[in-house]
Amino acid sequence: MKYAGGLWGDDYTTIFAAMLYVGNLVYTVLQAAVKLSIVLFLGRIFPSQTFRRIAQGIEVILLLHGTLFTIPFALQCTPVQSIWDRTITDRRCLNLQAVGYSSGGLAMAEDIAILLLPIPHVWQLKISLSRRLAVIALFSVGSL
Repeated sequence: MKYAGGLWGDDYTTIFAAMLYVGNLVYTVLQAAVKLSIVLFLGRIFPSQTFRRIAQGIEVILLLHGTLFTIPFALQCTPVQSIWDRTITDRRCLNLQAVGYSSGGLAMAEDIAILLLPIPHVWQLKISLSRRLAVIALFSVGSL
């Protein structure tokens, strides 16, 4: 039992794989929900018509991303049980790496759009330059 090799039996591997499967689904949905709540919050702060239209476009993209990428993660293999049950040999699976890369790329684009969304409106505020930069920095802290 060098390096704790015997501690992970088949039961633990199955449980871990099932938890990882559920975790990926929950992460995809929650990622879209958190971003959606941020955009909705910004819409309440900046009520201009132009801002609302841009925010609504981002909201649609977030909803589509959350929905359309949950489906391939949920149905990544046929039958679905074969994701965590390695005894099922007759299975067909998607290229999850490609799905993950495309989801990650879209998530980065969404993050950048949300980060840039309030900057033009903050820049138009009638306050000193140092305060405008401070407000932009405060909005940008969420991107860290």
